[in-house]
Amino acid sequence: SQNTPQFPTALNPTDSSTSQAAPAQSSQQALGAHRSHGPRPRNAIRSLVEKRPVHWRVKDARKELEITSSNIPSASTQSSRKNPTLQIESSLVDCVKDNANGLMISSLFQYSLYPTTNDIDTLADRALANAIANYKHNAKELNTWKKRREGQSALARLKGLVKKLHRDSQGNARGLVVAAYHLFLPVLFKNTNEIVQVRKWDASVLLTNDDYLDAIVQREMNDGQVQSVCIPFGNDALVGIAEYILVDQGYHQYISLDGPDWEVALGNTFVLSAAICNWIIRRCSRDGLFQNTDFHCSENETCYNRMKDRMSSLVGNEKVEFHGLLSFMRDLLMRHSSNALYQFDLQRCNLNDHYEIGSQML
Repeated sequence: SQNTPQFPTALNPTDSSTSQAAPAQSSQQALGAHRSHGPRPRNAIRSLVEKRPVHWRVKDARKELEITSSNIPSASTQSSRKNPTLQIESSLVDCVKDNANGLMISSLFQYSLYPTTNDIDTLADRALANAIANYKHNAKELNTWKKRREGQSALARLKGLVKKLHRDSQGNARGLVVAAYHLFLPVLFKNTNEIVQVRKWDASVLLTNDDYLDAIVQREMNDGQVQSVCIPFGNDALVGIAEYILVDQGYHQYISLDGPDWEVALGNTFVLSAAICNWIIRRCSRDGLFQNTDFHCSENETCYNRMKDRMSSLVGNEKVEFHGLLSFMRDLLMRHSSNALYQFDLQRCNLNDHYEIGSQML
């Protein structure tokens, strides 16, 4: 019995060295802990992660993403750092835009109502620059605004005024052309094929030369004799289109009727009217049914320039008669307006160079 080994049991707790070490060792093994200081195997780490609940893993990933994102500046923060905020009253910016619109349209009537793309860019940039120049006390801020997104958007809208003017000018042009040149629907025909062919023929005959643009009037001379007189660009259709552009659409407000260049502006108006008239007749000559097409195209730009060359080449009595037509239109416009647009703009925009920087952020 003396050689029998003694084992620690719950009934024999007297051996403290063995009774305390055993529970500690068993508890560490139960928790899966160990004292190895070497690197953990990847498979063991992956297995531990995969055993974690899914919502824990998503939560930790989301937290890590939030921490990472918080260190990245937002687009608005980056923009504000790059472009310091300008303090300009919105009413001042609106006034600059309105002035630029007026200057752009006025320059179109003075220069050309069908300018090239490069000319449009030049005229638009000049109009906005001149509008800004009216405010010397705010020139620095406004020039900075011009280079930014809103300023470039305003510049793009100025360039779009050419197409807008063309759309506005078409208006009731088709009805005027149909009435003036008798291109009505011939209701006595039995089928549409005959209608199309007759209309195409009548329109094609008109286009053989440019005489359809003119008017022949009977005028009593000083000696009492009645004489036929040709008025270039004086056809009823052209006069009606020009009146529609200037009066009904209100574009006469952009022309200084008391200034030295009123004749140039009104002359360009009749040139545009002639190009629109030619465009409508050409459409009729091709299909007989006035199919919808876009007036703003290279073909009509060429036509406009040809009509302008025709106007510039007038000499003698034809030049005198055309000047009389423009004078007649000017007198008509004077009855509708006393050049009120620029007076209104001067009052509203306060062009006295005393417009101070405001507090509203733009």
